[in-house]
Amino acid sequence: MYRNRDVEGLLYKLLLTELRKQLGMQPASVAWIAQFMLTLNRGRLPLLLIERISAVLPQFSVPQINYIASGFRVHSRTRHHSLLEQQLSYLNHMMHYAALKQLNSITNLNSLTFTVSQFVHRNQDIDESVLNELMDQYLKFLPDFRIQHVLPTARILLATRYYMPELADRLCRCVVENEQTIGRQFAVVLYVCNLINYSPCREMLETSVRLLLRHKDELSALDTLHAAVAFGLFRYLDRAVVDAIFHLNFLEKVDKELEDSTSFSYTNRLRDSLMRLNRCACLDYPEYDVPWFHEQYCRDSVVKSRREHYLTASIRDSLAVVLGGADFFVENVFTPYYYHIDFECMFDKGYEPLSCKELGLKSWTCNNVLIQEPPADSFRVAVCVLPQQLFCANEQLLLGTEVMKRRHLEIMGYKVVHIAHFEWNSMQLGDRSAKLTFLRKKLLS
Repeated sequence: MYRNRDVEGLLYKLLLTELRKQLGMQPASVAWIAQFMLTLNRGRLPLLLIERISAVLPQFSVPQINYIASGFRVHSRTRHHSLLEQQLSYLNHMMHYAALKQLNSITNLNSLTFTVSQFVHRNQDIDESVLNELMDQYLKFLPDFRIQHVLPTARILLATRYYMPELADRLCRCVVENEQTIGRQFAVVLYVCNLINYSPCREMLETSVRLLLRHKDELSALDTLHAAVAFGLFRYLDRAVVDAIFHLNFLEKVDKELEDSTSFSYTNRLRDSLMRLNRCACLDYPEYDVPWFHEQYCRDSVVKSRREHYLTASIRDSLAVVLGGADFFVENVFTPYYYHIDFECMFDKGYEPLSCKELGLKSWTCNNVLIQEPPADSFRVAVCVLPQQLFCANEQLLLGTEVMKRRHLEIMGYKVVHIAHFEWNSMQLGDRSAKLTFLRKKLLS
């Protein structure tokens, strides 16, 4: 990113002069200046800015609060001088206070949706307590939900990974109640259910299957695939849906959208969704006889996109101790159908670890071919590291993608061991011996 320090310095001085004015400073001007100075990241903030923010704090609107809050992103991963840390903490407290005061002015669902959207879409690092307070407001307005509220509310849940079963159920009821008039909203609601692992009622699934088959020509390919992948998660992937998607007409539609799209993000999501549905059909519904045709795509895209998580090094060291050495496990394995496994190991029927090196298991390899036949009744263990982003934001509940992954790994014969970030980093596992005991129990239970 290009930065002109001379221009930035000049603007900084001009804005300081503006802040020194005794009269005429509007809340919007203070918010814009605060956002600019926070984004510049020039060290400690002028005390005059803190004073001006404090003075107009009760007058800030929701967008103005978010102008200031968005400036905090620059500082979120940077270590600061203690005075700046104190200033940022004080500012954050003030923004929290101002945000909660806005709740008193919310009197209807439209106002609530606008307020939450402003916070969520402009401030990726929204304070957890503020988000909880905002989302709790939905409970007051559930009876007021209409079809026009479905899309903006669903987008909020997608952006936040917020698990709120009452709200998800109300979205599903809106789909069922408006089957004759609803559009693509049903597919977005299914996508929400898939993301946060909320199981919709059977009536919602039945209605959505009818809607998908009825509107498959009008829906975008991505909406169609999102809905179908959700059906797969909830074990409701109808044969008619599979036949409609794995048909030449639909696959040509996918190719055309890929060709016409100018969005790299959209094309990636479209390709990935088709791959996930193909994998689900092969593993969960072998009777449908859908061929696996994503081998080359996965070799080119999935394998190359993996990055090590910060928990991995600590777990690697502990595994070596528990299993008796680094030869008894391998890292970064890809299963058939290209699920990534952080660590894989093998045990005999007496739960004694087997040497992966002698068996021929290798890292960064898909469809590992063993060079030595393992003992009878031996079994493979997939150790999956679960960082924070694989859980709902407000609950220790796995996202739908990980639930499906576990089911598919078990179908392929793996025993799956999950190691969640909140377990591994907990106070109970604060010392190394506790971590080793925890890991040993996980592997051998």
